[in-house]
Amino acid sequence: MPVVDHVRNAVLALLLSWAIWPGPAEALPHSVELDPARTAIGFRAFAFGWIPVDGRFQHFHGTVDWDPDHPGQCTITVAVDVRSLVLVDARTRDFILSRDFLDAADWPVLTYHGLCHPQGVAGRLTLHGRTGEVRLVVTRNGGRVRAETVLDRTDWGMTAYPMLVGHAIEIEVSADLPE
Repeated sequence: MPVVDHVRNAVLALLLSWAIWPGPAEALPHSVELDPARTAIGFRAFAFGWIPVDGRFQHFHGTVDWDPDHPGQCTITVAVDVRSLVLVDARTRDFILSRDFLDAADWPVLTYHGLCHPQGVAGRLTLHGRTGEVRLVVTRNGGRVRAETVLDRTDWGMTAYPMLVGHAIEIEVSADLPE
């Protein structure tokens, strides 16, 4: 057999061994669905500056995508049907969904797209027809993750009844995520 054939066979054997050699395993990105069975999205506002008004949303969907080799890096996407708001009092719910606040008739969905970093999550919230930067502080207790922030409702065009409803709206999202 000529030398050229030996070299060609050796190169083919080497290429074939690289193709089938298991080598180091690469981590595949993980994705977790955010759904109402494992996730809660809620808020607390204050009437007259001191009476808490708590609400939560029942219909939403989203994902958290991350690479386990880089646990501090992830992407988060959430869409919330604002009409799914639940409060103890139906009149208060209707008031919050009215044109004076969430304006669910014209803006039925709020969205959030964020990127994780070591201090939490930084992203863009679209609410009431406006989009702005929102940072979330994230804490973890076992498999339960909680993200929190405080919004000024006037930044999102909700300026009605300044003496009745406070400006600060506390937002909390909690979810069961794999460790």
